[in-house]
Amino acid sequence: MEIISRKEAIEKGLKVYFTGKPCKNGHISIRGISGDCRECSKYWNNKNLQYKVSWCKNNPEKLRKNKGQPEPTRERPEVCEICKNPETSKHRTGKTQSLALDHCHETGKFRGWLCGRCNKVLGLVKDSESILNNMSEYLKDNK
Repeated sequence: MEIISRKEAIEKGLKVYFTGKPCKNGHISIRGISGDCRECSKYWNNKNLQYKVSWCKNNPEKLRKNKGQPEPTRERPEVCEICKNPETSKHRTGKTQSLALDHCHETGKFRGWLCGRCNKVLGLVKDSESILNNMSEYLKDNK
């Protein structure tokens, strides 16, 4: 990569640039337009992710409220309430995710606990019963 200053990178509309000089922590690495060294960014992003995962685990009620989700009316089960399977989706940390709190986006009312796959399907069909019924009929008719 050619050596270029931040100012020149901005003028050329580049998102990254290389100065050939070490950052304040001694890394000789590509930098983003913000001036941050990529190696330092990776370190801080990982440290921030570890903090977020820890905070979420220790503050589930605050997390739920921050996301604008309703109060669940029953305990989280071990399996999805639609497919009856345990969650298999992985978080970017590699750990298996918890079942998702499902709620109606019109009323805000709690509906149940879903695995990532079932929750995604409901989102993709925009909670449309008619689309889901059509999908069911399609599968029955095309075995």
